[in-house]
Amino acid sequence: MRRRKLSKLAKKKLDPISSYWRNKADRAWGRLVAERDKVCVVCGSDSFCQPHHLIANSVHCLRHQVPNGILLCAWHHKFDPRFSAHRGSALFGEWLVRSRPEQVKWLQDHQGDDFPPNYREAMERLSGE
Repeated sequence: MRRRKLSKLAKKKLDPISSYWRNKADRAWGRLVAERDKVCVVCGSDSFCQPHHLIANSVHCLRHQVPNGILLCAWHHKFDPRFSAHRGSALFGEWLVRSRPEQVKWLQDHQGDDFPPNYREAMERLSGE
């Protein structure tokens, strides 16, 4: 009996570290951060808000942890040359320590963590939160 070939999508769904699961988990993580913060945590704007990873998303074990994210308007996320998460990181870091100490503590406690990604597990965990 011949086995049917799996489609590309079916193969991706079987692989827990595939881009299929990573992208689903990224979207779920972003939705949870947005639901928690609702508006830009810096200025209170609700326009063009985007979730931001405090510790880079290349650190796999923290990529989909909700405490590793905050919601920022586009200006405070990328565009303000003096005070944005990407361009003015020194001032932004000082603000973060002053205004969100419990989140900074969580980040410090988990900063050394690292283990291989399993995006399917992350997606399942985020779906349950």
